[in-house]
Amino acid sequence: SLEEAFKKHGADVMGIRQVAAGGRLQLSMGWSPTVFAEACRKVLQDGLDSGAKWATRMLDVVQPRAKTVAWVAGSALLTSRKQFESIHGFDERYFLYFEDIDYCLRASETGAKVVYLDAFEILHHRGASAETEPEASQKHYRHSQDLFFRRHGRGMAKYVLPLWSKVRRALKP
Repeated sequence: SLEEAFKKHGADVMGIRQVAAGGRLQLSMGWSPTVFAEACRKVLQDGLDSGAKWATRMLDVVQPRAKTVAWVAGSALLTSRKQFESIHGFDERYFLYFEDIDYCLRASETGAKVVYLDAFEILHHRGASAETEPEASQKHYRHSQDLFFRRHGRGMAKYVLPLWSKVRRALKP
């Protein structure tokens, strides 16, 4: 069971393998927020979204079977009530994007263990919420991205990625 796996891996936060309709793998975990990591995540995500075979092969390499990671996707995030309450849950300033990654990084800052496990799988209809209001969704994405990288960006990411977010907002208002 998921609960047994959660305990077995000593997880405080755990995410599982996610697939799209048709069985295509989705990016379900990630790395600390650096400029390089964000660029890699974006390229990989774009490749997965377009159905590129190289992206699926790459995902098999970078998304391990079971490993401690920086964050797991919120669409399949398990955590204990104790852990959730200890960091006051999700930050409500985020809407629709980055709240899961923020939660995992804040949990890690308190010593929590974030684990990705591919022994369980869930069907995830990625982007379904965003499709209902695409313009508002894009606006929320940029706002959350800016907030997130100001709080969690490592090195240059703390400055470069919020600036990039502002440029993108100006180009795609």
